[in-house]
Amino acid sequence: MGRYLPDFLQTDAFDYPIDVVRAAAIELSTAEAAAADDDAILAAFTVGTTSGGVTKTTFAAQPPYPRNVTVTSTGTAGNVKAGKAIITGVAMDGSVITEEVTITADSHVAFVGTKAFVEVTKVFIPAMDGSVSFKVGFGNLYGIPYKLGSKPLCIGSVDGVQEDVILAVSAEGVEGNTFTFESAPAGEAVKLVLFV
Repeated sequence: MGRYLPDFLQTDAFDYPIDVVRAAAIELSTAEAAAADDDAILAAFTVGTTSGGVTKTTFAAQPPYPRNVTVTSTGTAGNVKAGKAIITGVAMDGSVITEEVTITADSHVAFVGTKAFVEVTKVFIPAMDGSVSFKVGFGNLYGIPYKLGSKPLCIGSVDGVQEDVILAVSAEGVEGNTFTFESAPAGEAVKLVLFV
């Protein structure tokens, strides 16, 4: 991936050296790999018809490791007004990131984000047509501290058992690089080895 100086292994065929491959190991504790929690960041709060919507800057907790954000609504679906909610926070490289939540009229929100947030610093929900309850939590995607232009080879395990890894990569921002597994971890230790 161009992160290291050239380094080669000698072979038994003259003039055919082989590149050395380096591996990056990401290990998450049981606390860091906690099960997804749909109201861990913000417990249910009400948004009504107030002009300007509702902005939250105080939170119950933050993701235990850089994770994707979820937004869910409940109540009377007919009270949901079309608009955009905005989640603002911090990525693994310290940059400020945002993620937009498209809200469809008369339909409840069940948003699962794709960016890894170290911290959520602001949540904005636009005004509704009536009383609607919202909550904000984190999902099953874990951040990777690399900007990857393509998917590298990788090996992953959950609670010591090898599992298929699902990678998302982005060369544009570190927040778009995430991993999860076929069976979502629920508090088991997680390990990912990337050949970068």
